[in-house]
Amino acid sequence: MRAVPVVVLVSLFGAPAGAQQQCTWKTVDDFVYPGSTTNSPSGIAAHDSRVFVSGTTGSGPDTGRWLVRRKKGSTWATVDDFLPAPAYRAHAAAIAVDQKGVVYVGGGTESTAAVPWVIRVSKDKGQTWFVSDTSSTVGQVRALTSQKSGPTFAGGNVAVGADQWHWIVKSTSNNGATWGLSDQQPPTLGAIVVTGLGANESNVYAAGYNFVDYQYRWQVRRRVGGTWSLVDDWMPLPNTSSSAFPTSVAVLQGGVVLVAGTFAPENQTPRWTVRRSANSGATWAIVDDRVDCRAASLSVSRSGQEVLLAGRCPINGADTWVVYRSTNGGVSWSLSDSWVPGPGVGSAATAVGFDGDTAYAAGSTLNAGQRRWIVRKRVCGNTHDDDDDDDDDDDHHGHGRGKKHDRQCGR
Repeated sequence: MRAVPVVVLVSLFGAPAGAQQQCTWKTVDDFVYPGSTTNSPSGIAAHDSRVFVSGTTGSGPDTGRWLVRRKKGSTWATVDDFLPAPAYRAHAAAIAVDQKGVVYVGGGTESTAAVPWVIRVSKDKGQTWFVSDTSSTVGQVRALTSQKSGPTFAGGNVAVGADQWHWIVKSTSNNGATWGLSDQQPPTLGAIVVTGLGANESNVYAAGYNFVDYQYRWQVRRRVGGTWSLVDDWMPLPNTSSSAFPTSVAVLQGGVVLVAGTFAPENQTPRWTVRRSANSGATWAIVDDRVDCRAASLSVSRSGQEVLLAGRCPINGADTWVVYRSTNGGVSWSLSDSWVPGPGVGSAATAVGFDGDTAYAAGSTLNAGQRRWIVRKRVCGNTHDDDDDDDDDDDHHGHGRGKKHDRQCGR
């Protein structure tokens, strides 16, 4: 399953973890929206030393506000608080930043009638926002990615006909001014949904699930030269009510692609699952499998030497925030962060991302009915903690200032 020459992976992805210095993680944002009981981050993106975290806040199942928080210097602040009208709910599910620093946030808004697909865009580092794209029918953006020197892609689902969820990928090449359809797949039975996107200079991968024969199948599609094709259709237990849900995609060097998610065998404990292709999706193998855990989010460092995967695992009887790390292209993984704020408090990491090679993870804690929005940052060895030295004004462009400090972290 893992028969890949180690010497090749080291040449592609850098020195092994054992040769690197130790790192620790610290909480840098602990936030509760006034009057809310649920505060849940969904994604992380960064550009020019600014880190953006998307998510949703609310006070119950029938409430929700779309939020984006931004780190500038050592300060975190809400830069987008979106609710179309008092009768609506809004949830931000995904975020991406392109090479020009344009920020894209996708999700959905809901009234009593519909949940339309929504994308909001900021061209000024989060100071102002506008609705860039929306659907006329029920739908939701669930994933975003930007191709280097190329388009930005949004994936999710929209309704076409009664109870028919279609797999949708759209793209923009003009900073969100217009969006065009890139890929659309009808469901086999009732639902086919994009849940993760990843890209490099030449390829884009979309992961999601398709409801087939009363089970949810893990599927991955690849775009090359404008054409999409199915490259992975995985369900190890046919003829059962099992489910396989990918949640995130990472595209590395040399044709390596990672897709993470959760496999739920019928009447068994769900499993954290990472599938890997070393040949641009031609063949796949499971490289990480953890019982009773949930894998949520993958991210690749700017140097390409490191991949992080965030999620949750039960440790000592409580849901625990975990971040795992690979420095050999996803062949093997080691624990980087395992965190709960105190006894009896549950926690889960739902997003991970890099500002250059400086790592951040976002998620939430749950204690006595209160879910808190949390962001943690990795700090390594004797490297300088940069939170206090990038307070440049929003009209000053800190070109090339994405951090490289964590490149040799051992955790």
